Amino acid sequence: MNKQKVLINTLSNSTQSSGDGIPESVGNVKLDEEFIKRCFTVNILYQEADDYHYFTSDELAGLYIGSSDFHAAHNSVCPTIEILMEANHKVRCSAQFLMPFDEFLEVPNEQRSF
Repeated sequence: MNKQKVLINTLSNSTQSSGDGIPESVGNVKLDEEFIKRCFTVNILYQEADDYHYFTSDELAGLYIGSSDFHAAHNSVCPTIEILMEANHKVRCSAQFLMPFDEFLEVPNEQRSF
């Protein structure tokens, strides 16, 4: 299993008041009242099995993407992270891989690490 980092950039006024307040943490990042604009990364795990490509994360509950189309699976990761962050943590954000897709493809399978 290989890892890639995804940069999560929170957007201004990203927390929504839902009566529950601001969540205490997302993964290993502690959130507080001054959580207006922060950047942090999460590790995304990549695994290929039986010609299927899987992307998951131990740090972001609910992220599980699988497809026989590697490019489609890879392209679904960041939009899914954005949806999960807003749904689970009331945080609007933009997410992007730190390593571009084309660069990732050039790395031999056994050395791929995000």
